[in-house]
Amino acid sequence: LITAVLDVGVMVWLGYLLGRRLGWAPVPSLFLGGIVCDSSSSILAKILQDLGRDRERFAGITIGITILEDLLAVVLIAVLTGVAQTGHVQAGEVAGQIWYLILALPLLTIAGLLILPRLIDYINRFRSDELLIVALAGLCFGAALLAIRLRFSLALGAVLIGAIVSESRATPRIAPLVDPLRHVFSAVFFVTIGLRLNPAAIAANLPVLLLATALVIVGKFVNNVVGTLLSGQEPDTAIRVGGGMAQVGEFAFIIAA
Repeated sequence: LITAVLDVGVMVWLGYLLGRRLGWAPVPSLFLGGIVCDSSSSILAKILQDLGRDRERFAGITIGITILEDLLAVVLIAVLTGVAQTGHVQAGEVAGQIWYLILALPLLTIAGLLILPRLIDYINRFRSDELLIVALAGLCFGAALLAIRLRFSLALGAVLIGAIVSESRATPRIAPLVDPLRHVFSAVFFVTIGLRLNPAAIAANLPVLLLATALVIVGKFVNNVVGTLLSGQEPDTAIRVGGGMAQVGEFAFIIAA
């Protein structure tokens, strides 16, 4: 919590300062701060799994920080939407979104923990891989859809259902079944990013892109190292957390769009 709040707050501020230094108006500058503030949980999880480091202590800390940053990004989207429409921050809407998160997420998590692990364990008794993987896919897409309907993010719903299902006794059997799906959707995710790239636009805006990239890598690395140290972790853990957090992903696209 300490690291996520520090990182998001400082990166929004630094992004805003960079935009203003480039001669942008206040609203685009604020959006630049929003775009560079949230690290990608999808990219981070993929990298950690490919390196075989996803079970280490620093990996759990880093994933936890990205999930909290996603929550803060949901609030930030409400702020930026109001700014884009009215030119100023709508305090009432922001406060309402914060309270909505505080009240809704614990209720959904508790309800899920009471029901879903038992449901998965029941389905697992049939010893059918097909039945189990179809049920898991349905729960994942259903949770993502529910999150959207509740005005959260799709990514947050998917992460939440994964955390809840991991409490079932069938988890050791589930992981090998989910891996092929993870590989497919990871490929789709990165191909989608590639399709958004415009080489001509990159060449035309290269100085700005280099500055923003340096801001993300250096700013987020320093913020997360400092935040992790302040929360009482060892220096080597803090450096690994900082290295993992020095990137942005899906919420950057959502805020930009």
